[in-house]
Amino acid sequence: METTNQPVRILGWAEFIAHPYRLHSIFNVTKQGELLYDKSHVINLTHSQVLEDLDVVVQKEHIIVNVRTEDELSLIHNLFLCRLLLLRITIDHTEISSKYSAETVRIVEDDFAVLINSQHPAILPAINEGFLSSMKQLKARKKFCLEFDVSDMVLDWYTEVREAITSCDDIHNVLSKGSRLCLTNHSLYNHSLDCNTHWILFLCLCWIMVAPCYKIHRRLTCTDITVKLKCDVTPASHCTYTETTRVVVQHTNAKNYDAV
Repeated sequence: METTNQPVRILGWAEFIAHPYRLHSIFNVTKQGELLYDKSHVINLTHSQVLEDLDVVVQKEHIIVNVRTEDELSLIHNLFLCRLLLLRITIDHTEISSKYSAETVRIVEDDFAVLINSQHPAILPAINEGFLSSMKQLKARKKFCLEFDVSDMVLDWYTEVREAITSCDDIHNVLSKGSRLCLTNHSLYNHSLDCNTHWILFLCLCWIMVAPCYKIHRRLTCTDITVKLKCDVTPASHCTYTETTRVVVQHTNAKNYDAV
């Protein structure tokens, strides 16, 4: 298999479906639009499936692999180290205009095909460390949730390359979906209780009452291991578009954006 010398490659989902080989030469497409690739070299994490007797559940926010035994954890570790990982990540950007304007601009969701080369030295040590920590918990007969998170990495790329931040006077909220890969023998960590802008602005008191109790209970019942993968992201397309071509204005006083 030809391996990419970049740790992470990214391509707009629509372009990937039309020209999948632009992401990597291992991908191709039939005349009927069916995606072709060597399944012994790629783990397709864009849909739920059974992978070597392991259930892979793909949800809107997370990708989940339920791991019950040491052998299963070792198996998925080995698969990660010998195959490329294909994800479909959705990025949603909301802009609230400055105090001098009542306009609210919501950016249309963008879907991206993200290909991770887990053998790359930029991310291999972090992956191995995550599996090692999880194996210690499993051997001790404890509950764990290992979470590989690429959200910061992808959002940083998106903000810079797609020119997501259009004004320093505006409030921006950029979120990703499908950017967390979780392996667990228990349950997922509830990120909806993370301290974020929405909680601070609108529901601060509710967060203070609920979140600490949840976090204490979680710490007593499960070990959460978070691995934030950080490396350079390489766009697989020669075309770079700004968000000005994908704006939906949710207000009668619409801003004017010129197409690129």
